[in-house]
Amino acid sequence: MSRAIHLTRFHALNWYGYRDSIPVDGNLLLAGVTGSGKSILMDLIQFVLVGDLRLVKFNQSATGTHSDRSLKGYVLGDTKQEEGGVTQYMRDSAVSYVALEFTWPNRRKAETWGFRIEFASAAESQGRVTPFFIPAALSRGDFLDEEKRPLDYTAFKALAESRTDRDGVRGRLYSTIDEYTRDLQQPTHLNFNYKILRGLLPTAMSFTFLRSFNDFCRQFILSADRLDVRDVTDSYRAFQRYEKDLKELNDQFERLRGIATLFTTHENFRRDAALERYLEAELRHAHAADLLREDEEKLVVLRSACAEEESRLKARMILVSRYFAPEERIAFFETLGLQTGGRDETTTARVLEEAEEVAKRKGRCARFAVRVVSEYRFTCALTGYCCLTSDSATIVDAAHIEKWASTQNDNPENGLALSKNAHWMFDEGLWSVDEDFRVVVASNRFTENGPEALKLVSFAGRHLQFDPSAKLRPAPELLKRHRHYHGIRSR
Repeated sequence: MSRAIHLTRFHALNWYGYRDSIPVDGNLLLAGVTGSGKSILMDLIQFVLVGDLRLVKFNQSATGTHSDRSLKGYVLGDTKQEEGGVTQYMRDSAVSYVALEFTWPNRRKAETWGFRIEFASAAESQGRVTPFFIPAALSRGDFLDEEKRPLDYTAFKALAESRTDRDGVRGRLYSTIDEYTRDLQQPTHLNFNYKILRGLLPTAMSFTFLRSFNDFCRQFILSADRLDVRDVTDSYRAFQRYEKDLKELNDQFERLRGIATLFTTHENFRRDAALERYLEAELRHAHAADLLREDEEKLVVLRSACAEEESRLKARMILVSRYFAPEERIAFFETLGLQTGGRDETTTARVLEEAEEVAKRKGRCARFAVRVVSEYRFTCALTGYCCLTSDSATIVDAAHIEKWASTQNDNPENGLALSKNAHWMFDEGLWSVDEDFRVVVASNRFTENGPEALKLVSFAGRHLQFDPSAKLRPAPELLKRHRHYHGIRSR
């Protein structure tokens, strides 16, 4: 399938004597007597595709050389007559539209490229030249208003910008020739080399015979300048630099390969050393296990020796005498039954049971404190303040919601991590927590002074400070009992 882009229409409105849109289908022959206007259409093609008036050679297709025809003469219609030394024109002022329509294979796309030229009077020398692009096929009537006059600038700008193609490309008017020729040559449009065309087309328009094919090649194919070998020289020098760089890279590669070999050897030695340390540790462990077994055997012998009552009694007395102050020894002797004078066996057993219960209670309290404080990440639930010393001492306490003395409830859900001040004020019933874990302050029960941020009333309505990763929360029922006990109403 052909990919050729075809010229399908001329638009020549007020272009010398033309006021037409001329369709083109297939091959086109322009024929007529001298002066019939063939070169005028050829100049239209040249002007639209080259654009730059400094490069356009008007009427060269008729004379073979550059003539005195000008853009102003084409727009106003130069009559080639003068009156009092002043050139006479067919039109005192004019708006001209010159454009070429191009169509892609299967008519899947059409574009119109050209110029709008306006001379307000014959006194102007340059006129107003506006390049344009419209991504559509146009008819002669598209360039005319209701009175069949060429569209003014505003109306034509609106027309151009209202047309878009299937890819969403919108028509436009260009402010400079450079912008126009830049887009004209793009692969998405007419796809040609503008630098070559602007030099080739004006010369080719002369339609003059050349002496030989060599002359054709020299004028239209080969550059007129001397052969420039600087690119070849630069390429060769670049090759030499690349060759040098390649040698250096090969040398670096060999060095890196040597480094990689040394690294592999080092890694093997490091693994061997790690294995040796592991085996050493295993042997040390086995030796320590043997020593432990020997010590356990000695311990069995010692336990057998301490089985007798006298031996156990003597051991207890030695331990108490060694590790406790004199004023404490009597109580321990009594507790341990080392001095039983005046006590029967039942009383001694009861004292021991009470001592064991106290120890268990202290253990439960310790577990409660550790669990609550750690779950709250050592942070006060009221203030959000956290302070840990280097030896892990913390400012917060594990506060019971329901008093322990009345419930003996050491469940972590009965706890809050609170700083010393917050703990005291919570136990005193100066504040509590509602069912949404918001702080409720009994402000009518106390007075306070100090910075606003540290006052208890400033925390009213705030949520308790829970660490996002902690799952432990105080039991709402226990908080309700705390509020009821202290007579605090929730918000």
